[in-house]
Amino acid sequence: MHSKLKGALSAMVACLVVGMLCIGVLSGCGETPAQVSADQASEGQVDEEVKPVQVRVASVRGPLSVGLSSFMADAAEGKRHNSYLIAITSGFGEIQDAIVEGTVDIAVMQPTAAAQLYHTTEGGVSVVAISSIGSDSVVSADKRFSELSDLSDKTVYVGSMSTETLYSFTYLLDKEGLGESVTIERNGDAAEVIALMSSDRQTAAVLTEPYASAAMLRGEGRMRSVELSSVWDELSDDGSRLVGGVVVVRKAFLAAHPEAVEEFLQGLATSSEAVTNDPVSAMDQIIEMGILDSALTSENSIIGSQPVCIRGEEMAQALSGYLTVMYEYSPTSFGELPAEDFYATTLEVAEAEAEADGDAAATPDGDATAVPEGEPTADQDETAA
Repeated sequence: MHSKLKGALSAMVACLVVGMLCIGVLSGCGETPAQVSADQASEGQVDEEVKPVQVRVASVRGPLSVGLSSFMADAAEGKRHNSYLIAITSGFGEIQDAIVEGTVDIAVMQPTAAAQLYHTTEGGVSVVAISSIGSDSVVSADKRFSELSDLSDKTVYVGSMSTETLYSFTYLLDKEGLGESVTIERNGDAAEVIALMSSDRQTAAVLTEPYASAAMLRGEGRMRSVELSSVWDELSDDGSRLVGGVVVVRKAFLAAHPEAVEEFLQGLATSSEAVTNDPVSAMDQIIEMGILDSALTSENSIIGSQPVCIRGEEMAQALSGYLTVMYEYSPTSFGELPAEDFYATTLEVAEAEAEADGDAAATPDGDATAVPEGEPTADQDETAA
């Protein structure tokens, strides 16, 4: 076994023994609080007869994990019925591999990565929630800039290597009739783009959190910004949203332990709300967990990460519309559009294809296999820095 992976596993086991949260690129959490079904959650009741299980969760550093921070802290303190191993890693590639291998049960990832994973696993995963809305903004020090139409005849730098950021921005320009009048230059070094903006006030750039907020702070009141998610909402007539992250669950785990998935989603919803309502209190947690870099973490960058927990038909409509746009702009990025079973609008999984009885990964004494630390993939949002 690779030495880094062995070290990560040892750290995660130590967490389970002492009940503490491991801090770093990989964070393991072990605990025991109360599992909640959909109906019980609304009544504040707990079914103590449901046996606790171990839930292995993975997410990537950056805005996609901001909404998890409060939940991770609660889980580490034993405030959940089930025990959790939570890995915050540097790229989507290792998370996808772990889902395929069955060593991760629940993952937070970009929508196109989830769609690709659906095909890789031959329909073996489902999306149960949208976990964040896209955190991209157009930022400029140009006093004349207040909406996308002001970008006409300008060059706009896209300070991200994420294809989703690029295609989302291109789609919105086309919707506004600006596709032919705006020149897009891609530069994956967001810090370099911010430096360029500081020296040239006419420069405009698409930046993802926490870089968008960092640029605004560096501009000392001179910078103006337009959130792409707000523009998308204004232009959308089909219920689609600019989706930042989704919660993916292995169907085998979902079929065997829908109550555990429900507890996770309830926890994510509460955590996302807590982080949004009190970003100042969440700041230290987010930095300590390695979710955002300390130099880039601010109240605005936390709020701008837009953590949510959108479920049911609203989730399916928002996500399917978004993926349709991504597919139109890049048909080869994730294969065909996923089938309807990709969208788990309820946690009733009678028709799940996987054998739930054979899903030993979720037993209380299951193997605590972690996601290996890896290098960021080309399509990863490099927003955590």
